[in-house]
Amino acid sequence: MTLAEPRAALAAVLSSVTGVETVEAQSGKHLLRSGYGWVNVGPTTPSRFGGVCNVTLTAVIVLGSDKSQADESLNTLSVACVNAVTTAETFGAFNASADPQELPITLPNGGEGTLYVLAVTITTEVS
Repeated sequence: MTLAEPRAALAAVLSSVTGVETVEAQSGKHLLRSGYGWVNVGPTTPSRFGGVCNVTLTAVIVLGSDKSQADESLNTLSVACVNAVTTAETFGAFNASADPQELPITLPNGGEGTLYVLAVTITTEVS
């Protein structure tokens, strides 16, 4: 399995979770609206099995800039996302986790704010 395949599979699986609108397989410029997200590629390390590597993928799902709404979304999405990626038959995910994060952002008026996101991280094998 190449790197593109688990990225696309992770995006598709998470996009099917209730409360998630769309997760894109590629990182880059995206909508910073609740329910939208993208997949980032993390470290790639040798596997103990020859010919394959372990890769860490993190899907960042935007929960919004309102803390109370983000907390409400977190209550349902955290477990739902981990369950979705660990039961999907499209790829062998292990070490799955969901980590709420607060990202500092610069607002259009130059002020500062916070964007709340859920980082869903998995490890899978690629060749």
